[in-house]
Amino acid sequence: MNETILGFLVSPLVIIAIAIFLYLVPLVLVIKSERDVSDKVFWFVIVILFSWLGYFAAAIAFASRKTDASEQT
Repeated sequence: MNETILGFLVSPLVIIAIAIFLYLVPLVLVIKSERDVSDKVFWFVIVILFSWLGYFAAAIAFASRKTDASEQT
């Protein structure tokens, strides 16, 4: 049961959905904030950077999970 839930949580579509969610929420917060344009651009770049770092971390976790499963057989 736990393996099925973990497999679902680490499936590529779920990883992409989480990455998009983690990208859009701060992006909306940055756009709606009452900062100068230069501050918005700075925070927009930070949001993009962290969302992609999170996506790559999830992708690495997914790849290492596949590697661990292949080593057990």
